[in-house]
Amino acid sequence: MASNLSSIGFRFDSAEAFQDTMVKLAPRTVERIGCEAGDYSVWRSRSGAEVWFHLPFLGTEDAAQDIAGLSPFYEGSSDVAIEVVARINRPDDNEFEGALTAQVIDPDGTNDGFPITFDAVDFAAHAAVSLPFKARARIVGFARHVRAFADEAAYGADQSGPLGEIGLAPRAFIPVGQFAETADGEDVEAPASTALLTGYISEHRRLVNEVTGEAFHWMLVESLAATFDVVADPEIVTGEIVEGGTVEVGCVLFGRLMEKA
Repeated sequence: MASNLSSIGFRFDSAEAFQDTMVKLAPRTVERIGCEAGDYSVWRSRSGAEVWFHLPFLGTEDAAQDIAGLSPFYEGSSDVAIEVVARINRPDDNEFEGALTAQVIDPDGTNDGFPITFDAVDFAAHAAVSLPFKARARIVGFARHVRAFADEAAYGADQSGPLGEIGLAPRAFIPVGQFAETADGEDVEAPASTALLTGYISEHRRLVNEVTGEAFHWMLVESLAATFDVVADPEIVTGEIVEGGTVEVGCVLFGRLMEKA
């Protein structure tokens, strides 16, 4: 089963193997981003894969040795115009973690845009910015399923997807995580960063994580009113990914803010 880490070539046989690898990577980070909680310390692969370590302020000289958590990311090519309207803190989030809900702004003005929720790898670095605010974001789908087709016609003829005969348009975006369910007498759950999208594959590369030797796919997908990076574990891909083809992706969205408008 694919995970966020296996989507960028980190596959482990045990929790101990995962911990050993992350401890080795932490001293090899190349960038620090400060926030009130401490520092994000970013390890970056030659492939573009990243791990954002969470290093809290502990008031000691060896604070950098204490890792509170980490988030995966991929430094791709997407550049999405958004207006951030809400911050989301979930019960299990540490001080560095959280999600943003935003409205995607269609640069061509041909669509009204759509809501999107994504886990922000730099969440705490923007915690003091007043809402709402406009920004540009790099948004990456960490795939849970990928169905690849030679072109739009092949995708349109297929009826084996999650929606069966209904299907999706060849460029569509459904913010699945926005549709939180409410149990009787309980509060509505916070929106999740999950989405179902389809689009045109403008770029594709099969990459290798040099730490593990494991391969993964990267795609640049032109979807509805926005272009997204997508990374995927090869084990969950059906069909052949080709540039110029059409793809359907179920994913968890991660993003970082590149600049505020």
